[in-house]
Amino acid sequence: LQWTPEVETRMKELNGRLEIAGPVLEIGHPVPDEWGTAGGGKLMVRTLLCGPETLVVTLINTNYQATAEGFSYEAIPDATVRVTLPPDTEIAHCFAAHTDTSVSFPFQVDGNELVIEAGRVETGGFLICTGDAELEASLRGRWDTLVAHRLAVRERRRAAFDQKLANVK
Repeated sequence: LQWTPEVETRMKELNGRLEIAGPVLEIGHPVPDEWGTAGGGKLMVRTLLCGPETLVVTLINTNYQATAEGFSYEAIPDATVRVTLPPDTEIAHCFAAHTDTSVSFPFQVDGNELVIEAGRVETGGFLICTGDAELEASLRGRWDTLVAHRLAVRERRRAAFDQKLANVK
């Protein structure tokens, strides 16, 4: 893997998304692979059950080439994903939490399956599907507080360093 500004930007975004979803991911348990499917054969679906009313659905585009010369892929233009729901699980919202905002995804329940219109899938990603009406706001609030704290710590360290530097001169 060649480290480029694009790779760095994508890694920062993915790390932020994982940090936002951390409280959900840390209680997740994998379910059988056959619980998640997508048409076309180029999209791998894996699912975590995260408590009684939340699923994390991971989408992995397998239509790629990784060689010594580099990495390339073809996006999946219009993905529809089906996930088996445990009994009595009610989903009210499916979203992808990004560092700056969240994006909602349309879905419907068909019998015991959650059908998600995932749209265009580049290399992959994950969706949080939940019956908890407050989950998205709670995760976002935690993220905002965490970022504010980290920026404040960075600023205090910078000021302390600047003071030490001024004392040396």
